[in-house]
Amino acid sequence: MERNFFMRRVMPDFIKRKIMKRVLLKDAAKASLTTFNEARKHFGLQPIYNITDLVRGDITLLPDMPILSGLKEEDLNQGYYYSGPIFSKMEIPLPEEVTKVFSGPGLNIFCSLGSSGFPETLRLIIATLKEKEDFNIVCSTTTILDPKELGIPSDRFYACRFLPAHLVNEMADIAVIHGGQGTVQTAAWAGTPVVGIGFQAEQQANLDGLARSGMAVRIPIYDVTPKSLLKAVRKVTSEKFIDNASKIKAMVRATNGVEKTVQIMNDFILGRL
Repeated sequence: MERNFFMRRVMPDFIKRKIMKRVLLKDAAKASLTTFNEARKHFGLQPIYNITDLVRGDITLLPDMPILSGLKEEDLNQGYYYSGPIFSKMEIPLPEEVTKVFSGPGLNIFCSLGSSGFPETLRLIIATLKEKEDFNIVCSTTTILDPKELGIPSDRFYACRFLPAHLVNEMADIAVIHGGQGTVQTAAWAGTPVVGIGFQAEQQANLDGLARSGMAVRIPIYDVTPKSLLKAVRKVTSEKFIDNASKIKAMVRATNGVEKTVQIMNDFILGRL
């Protein structure tokens, strides 16, 4: 749908939803689950017939919040629970180059497309941002490409494989991310406005949640151009987006996803006992 211009620009959303429901819940899903059902038969398990059954457990924990998912807690199906955000606060050193780049005058931008982004998209993003003299850019390339491919480090630019995203987000004015749960949750925890480019349906949905909350703009993957990127960057630096990001930050930090997750699992186990 993202690739096809007609579906992206012309087709009404309610028709897109019908198509997605058919893909996820009906015939197409059955065909894609053939291998899983062969394995389930081997282990004496009943077959499954849709994608949601594939990822459903006795308890199913959603590391999200109603305000970001768009679904009220009381509307969840039985056995589903919101745990609140759960992400890794990676205990790796923060390179001094990050502090140096973000100490200069201008807009501080953190960019990471996780491990599922397209290399060519990351190259386009960094090349576009580096053209602006008032932008300071720090990039985590993870496994997508070698940081050296993005250019020589300078007073305004630094790239490396991995960074403690929660710390860098706190230092940044905005984040350009791919919308995986980790990047979304660290940005929300830090209260950093987001420009998002989702490469998968789940990532697009995560970014749409941030956009509904007023702290993000999502650019469809096949609409990523220097013009659309810069327009989105300028938009999320407005006071409205900054205020909304601060409100989401307060909500996220008022929850303890790890604690709630453990409590839900303990209650379930005790109930079985």
